[in-house]
Amino acid sequence: MNQAFNSDPYKRLPGGIRAAVLPMQGADLVHQATLGAALEHIIGHEAAVHEAAFQSQHFHKILKASEKGEINVLFLMAAMHTCLPKLAGAAIELPTVITKWQGNEFKHYPAIYGEDTCVLPEFSKTFREKTAGALYPNGLGLGTWFAKERIEGSVSGRSGFAPLGMVSQGRVCEYSGHNGPMIGLLNKFGATTAPDASAVLELDGLTPTMKSRWQVPVDTEALADQNGKPLDNIFVTRWSGESGKQQIAASFTKTISTFTGDPIVRVQLTSNGNLPNGDMLQNVLSSLLAAGHDEIRERKWAIAGELKSVASNRSPIIPLLASRQQQMAALLSAGRDEILSRRIGMDDLSHIFGGAVPTMRIHALRKPEIVAALKDLGAQPRILGPHVMLPAIMDFANMPQEALNFDLPPARPLNTVNHRGATSTPLFSLAA
Repeated sequence: MNQAFNSDPYKRLPGGIRAAVLPMQGADLVHQATLGAALEHIIGHEAAVHEAAFQSQHFHKILKASEKGEINVLFLMAAMHTCLPKLAGAAIELPTVITKWQGNEFKHYPAIYGEDTCVLPEFSKTFREKTAGALYPNGLGLGTWFAKERIEGSVSGRSGFAPLGMVSQGRVCEYSGHNGPMIGLLNKFGATTAPDASAVLELDGLTPTMKSRWQVPVDTEALADQNGKPLDNIFVTRWSGESGKQQIAASFTKTISTFTGDPIVRVQLTSNGNLPNGDMLQNVLSSLLAAGHDEIRERKWAIAGELKSVASNRSPIIPLLASRQQQMAALLSAGRDEILSRRIGMDDLSHIFGGAVPTMRIHALRKPEIVAALKDLGAQPRILGPHVMLPAIMDFANMPQEALNFDLPPARPLNTVNHRGATSTPLFSLAA
């Protein structure tokens, strides 16, 4: 941020206002110390808006994710005339993809996932009043200006803004129906919402119904950045049926809940518009998610549990006068190590093979058939506080021209790498 200050990133606005959006340098200890408390306050405010619990005792996980570059933290700074700049808001974002069916294939474009956006209300009113004038009769909305600046940064290639260092195709987020300011912002920028035909659904592991479905052939694909380097935090599973006439893809993005510090996997479902019917759709969705479940374990995105002490740390007690069978049983028991030892209450060895898969939050936008099928498979609506959350995509290709005062350069799709071929392939399958 020091470099940004030296180059004067502040824009002069009507009414003597100066404002800027500055990225936090997560690995900078000074930034963590000086900005960490401000970020914690803003996340707590955002949680209160949604009437949700903010587990501040886990806030250190957010700072750690910022330090590792897994999330981007952007601060909104504003100053009146010659006064020192003050913190007016913040956003937490991370790279993801927007998948489109183009021609006869899926293309995956770099995009931004908006985890949190918060503008402090005590600044919003003053900002609008001070910027009102001939150019802006009603003044500037602080939230609108904040969003524009982040969009401009994400398509300019600026460090800390552009996803994967590339031009962004758009933004992905979730919202609740009670959040009027966010809905107004989404509408202003031409976002796709369709609340009656969309849903965000949650899964804490595959449901018994999913596990009981027939597994169909699914491809797992890695994505590579502009330099050909495979991405650590995003991958795709894909199914094709009816000689390619039916296509469904699921992108998986690793992220974190800023309210609880828990790891989360965001899933975005896209189709070519030609879906299989009935049971076959449930088979396909179960297979796509199961393949993603396996890949998450391979990539070690899973939740690491604490290992309990094992018996090999204690001196063995061997009954020398007992039978040979009893002696061998005692030796085997004493020789257990963490490879064979299970945690209390666990009935599997998931802590060895990647841990428990984090909660999946599945975005199904304008796909009522997929929403219905996922609910039948046991997926539950995503609830934040008392509010049902809904998906939205802000595709810059659909952006109203009057929404921005700068040009949007075209984005380039990411390359796919079919690194393991078909997964979840059945021994046999039944025709739909």
